[in-house]
Amino acid sequence: MMRNGELEESQDDLDVEITSLDEGKAAGLAPGNARLFARRHKGPLTMAMVGMVALAVVIILFSSTPIRRFLIPAPVQTIFSYRLDANPPWGHLSVDGQAVKMASGGIYPLFSLTRGKHTLLWRADPFSPQQCIITVPEGSGIDTCKHPEIPPMSGGTSSYISFPTDLTMLSTVQRAALLQATQAVLDSRQSSEMVRAGDLYAQTAEVAGPNSPSCTVLQVAALCFANAHQPLKATLRLQLDTTSWSRVSCAGGACASNGQNCHLFCTPFFYAASDGRVSSTLWQATVHVQLFWRFSALDGRLVADNQADTFIRGQQNDIAMPLNITWDGQRWGVSMSVTGDYAYSGDPVCDAAMNDLYNLENAVPATTRQDTQSSMKAIQGTTFASGCLIEFKMQTGLFPVPTPTAPPPVVAYVMQRFGVLLAVNSAAHRLFPFLPVTNAYEKQLAQRWAGRQVIADVYIKVRNL
Repeated sequence: MMRNGELEESQDDLDVEITSLDEGKAAGLAPGNARLFARRHKGPLTMAMVGMVALAVVIILFSSTPIRRFLIPAPVQTIFSYRLDANPPWGHLSVDGQAVKMASGGIYPLFSLTRGKHTLLWRADPFSPQQCIITVPEGSGIDTCKHPEIPPMSGGTSSYISFPTDLTMLSTVQRAALLQATQAVLDSRQSSEMVRAGDLYAQTAEVAGPNSPSCTVLQVAALCFANAHQPLKATLRLQLDTTSWSRVSCAGGACASNGQNCHLFCTPFFYAASDGRVSSTLWQATVHVQLFWRFSALDGRLVADNQADTFIRGQQNDIAMPLNITWDGQRWGVSMSVTGDYAYSGDPVCDAAMNDLYNLENAVPATTRQDTQSSMKAIQGTTFASGCLIEFKMQTGLFPVPTPTAPPPVVAYVMQRFGVLLAVNSAAHRLFPFLPVTNAYEKQLAQRWAGRQVIADVYIKVRNL
């Protein structure tokens, strides 16, 4: 027998539900089982329905892209790629004291940084090491690294990090050794030619005597040269210029790029002169040289000395020159580089000649000023002292359209000889009527040189022509 308390507790546990007998019959159940069915399955049926509704809601929500993005946050970027613009290229980069493995990426190799603050160290002996701090991503913290303005390249690179190098990062001994090796290369390219009687040569300084200069005064410049009354020996020498860069304007703004001073050696960007195919042990640097003439009579009497390789009075006599430099751990190796690109021809005499032509553009008469497209080629002589030939192929119009009946382009030749620009043919004389013209011997030289290898081929729009 159960006590009354136990009976009451047992009855409280029962799920009492009054079920219609008709509903039970409709469900195919016997009247005695209807109440038992309801008691046993009421809970499980309710939970199943709730689960099915919740599943449907989840499917609907995640089928909507905006809601899905809201509910699932985008992954946070943790790796950031950079390109390294560092010289000399035989150096090594370390991040937070660990050597970095660089990935090939054309001219500038790739490396990666994770989020946070990092210390970068570039070491390229015998130059002093360079260090900077950067917080990734950029703009999120301290950044003492240099970021040169280089045109973007493919691959989604976020930035460049630069470690420019110049002679101030060398010890006194190594700096003197590199300067000496460079000047020795320049001295090896000294050359001489004979100035025939009647030839013209640059003479921008005022001198007295039979070889005093004659100047053609233009609106933009004074062109000064002398006529040789006797044969002269002309010797051209190249002098490395390491003076203050504030004194001159470097060609193409190279000295101002990334704070570099090309009078102390600098590295041009890839679109200016660098060759991405060269060895990683080769430093392609740019220096400035000055070209000086010495003219002397055959008996040794000095006629003129330290004459700049230009006949434009007051013209700066600094020419950017590319070099190839190596370091074997003990000594420097230096050689002149012929790049053949638009920035340098590799021939300082041709570069000086083209600089003079650029500076004389505004002196072209208004009658010949058209919107002219010109393909300009520089062709070097047999030696630096022999001069340079410049070829112009001109077509009138901003965007000339070739047609079967279109006339061939006008070809003009200008020769640089002993620092003087000379009009070789009638087309050049029409274009530059203020230039003196070549004599018969100089025309023969130009014809021979025209068949030589072109060292610089430039397609430009000649301003104001």
